[in-house]
Amino acid sequence: MVEHRQPTLAQVVEQHVYSPNTYLCSCSRDDDDAPTISFTEWAVHVAAVWREACTITTAGQLDALPTGAVIRTAGVVYASEPRTGVQANAWVAIGDRYRHCSDEILLPALLIHHPDWSRDE
Repeated sequence: MVEHRQPTLAQVVEQHVYSPNTYLCSCSRDDDDAPTISFTEWAVHVAAVWREACTITTAGQLDALPTGAVIRTAGVVYASEPRTGVQANAWVAIGDRYRHCSDEILLPALLIHHPDWSRDE
């Protein structure tokens, strides 16, 4: 299993620095209708980029998440748990006792916790 390194919020924000002097985002976003943005528009922009970074769209992305990851999809929150003898984690709905494979999870899903986010680096 190839583990995908999920960016932290700090890493995403670091790529999107707002300049109050030029009213631009450092990512050089290309928006012909509004090349300059207000601070509030910048915050909405960063939130959209963060949400996109946390959106899981394939079973492969789901399988690449480590044990301890938590996702939300269709109003259900799942936590990943190891499965004996199998590389991919099982997904257990919070409050449920049944384990699901990644191909049984309705996608897209939103990653709401990644174990790396808790580590000091």
